[in-house]
Amino acid sequence: MRTPWYIYTPLSIIVTLLTLYICIKDKDTVTPPTHQETAQDVASWKKNNPILKNTTPLKKQKIKPTPQTPKPITPKPTPPSPPKTIAKIKIPEIAPALNSLTKQKLNTKQLTHYALQMQKNGKPQLARIAHERIIDSASDATPEHKKQAASAIISLISQTPLWNPDPTTRKKITININTHKQHTPTIKQLIPKLENLIFNASDGTLNPTITIKSTTNLTANLNLGTPNSNIAFQINTTPETAIHTAIYKAIRKKHSLTSSTTHTPTLPKHITPKQALQSYITRLTWRIAAQ
Repeated sequence: MRTPWYIYTPLSIIVTLLTLYICIKDKDTVTPPTHQETAQDVASWKKNNPILKNTTPLKKQKIKPTPQTPKPITPKPTPPSPPKTIAKIKIPEIAPALNSLTKQKLNTKQLTHYALQMQKNGKPQLARIAHERIIDSASDATPEHKKQAASAIISLISQTPLWNPDPTTRKKITININTHKQHTPTIKQLIPKLENLIFNASDGTLNPTITIKSTTNLTANLNLGTPNSNIAFQINTTPETAIHTAIYKAIRKKHSLTSSTTHTPTLPKHITPKQALQSYITRLTWRIAAQ
């Protein structure tokens, strides 16, 4: 037989409330528990839970901050300094003069740059003039700079035509050699070669004449040359090298007395005196020596 709902529902509510009343009728649910009661309850709970039986509260530990290693400061890259501008050298519209670039007071770097640009642009004559200015004009030129310039001049000779092909406009230069009579015949035989050397070294700008004055006294005054001679020197030996050396030193001395804007280096030792006449004495120096 099925019990109707209107019977079991009230009975269920009455049983639940009666049970609750019997459980709490003797207990104080209003007054909070004392510390002792709370401790007893906690101990009883721990006893029934062995995992937490011996657990003690952890003390708060102060966590020291881990010192951070400062990140290395990467220096900002220094911007490269702008390259020094090289002064522009005006290219002459007409054939240049032998004294080109002497008045601009250019340094070795500028002259070298100019020479390389001219050679690259198919203007070897202008390149050769720039190298000559390194030798006789650049105040900052070192012996190594002059050595490189002289080497460049030698290589450019074959690429440049004769500077002055017109015989009627060549300057005359007379070189008088004072020597002992015993050396006169040998030196006379060298005169054509010496004159040809000077003609080529001056690039056709000079028409040289070499004369010999024989003497028995080599201490004679060097001015015993002909009245019209530009250069006079004495020599007491006959090898060509000695004569080339004497000519170089005589040209250099004349140049130092005549020009205040250009100069001639001392005789280099890494090449022969003959090669020095062809490269270290510039064409402008040869013209000055003929004055």
